[in-house]
Amino acid sequence: INAAFSQAGVAGQATGVGSLVKIHFNNRALRDLRSVYANEQEAGRVAALHKALLNRGYLVGSGCLMAISTAQTNQEIDDLGTAVYDSLVEMRLNDPG
Repeated sequence: INAAFSQAGVAGQATGVGSLVKIHFNNRALRDLRSVYANEQEAGRVAALHKALLNRGYLVGSGCLMAISTAQTNQEIDDLGTAVYDSLVEMRLNDPG
């Protein structure tokens, strides 16, 4: 997911512990609630990515929180990365700001 952000030229990162993953539309160091809290623009992008991933068949929480299951194959995880990349490119084309 981090590679998808980099390749799409969009500021963002994925964080997580264990199987949990959260997507953030910023590159700042995330150390506490204030640094993790999304501003209005970031929250709008999270909502747009959530919708884009749902439209691609990925069940993701509304805040772009997801769980990677041990039942998923490497190919399915790679496909998720591709879906994130495609979604980010689509979002960038629709809102270049």
